[in-house]
Amino acid sequence: MAVLPEALIGESALPADNWLELEAAAGPGLEVFPNPFSGQATVRFFLPQAGTATVEVYNLQGQRIQPLAAGAYEAGSHELPWYGGAEGGKALESGVYLVRLITGEGILVKRVSFVR
Repeated sequence: MAVLPEALIGESALPADNWLELEAAAGPGLEVFPNPFSGQATVRFFLPQAGTATVEVYNLQGQRIQPLAAGAYEAGSHELPWYGGAEGGKALESGVYLVRLITGEGILVKRVSFVR
């Protein structure tokens, strides 16, 4: 989630010292871009507080295609590259895939289209 500086959004904006509080209240976040992609996509996830996170890619049949990350992360925004491949370096077909973020607060899923 992007929080714009006060000067850009007018007088009703929160002062700068409240930005982190606003982000923390929002909960975990997940985005994948560009979408569609060929070559490389960026998986960006946000954690409102430090904790564990797992990011994996699945096909539409529910099969895990590629683990991207698993471990402990600090609070804040994190980015991971995905090169459109599967485990073991296998090439993927063009199609729709699901990127899944698992945290202690729940699971978020984003659809992404890969084009060869």
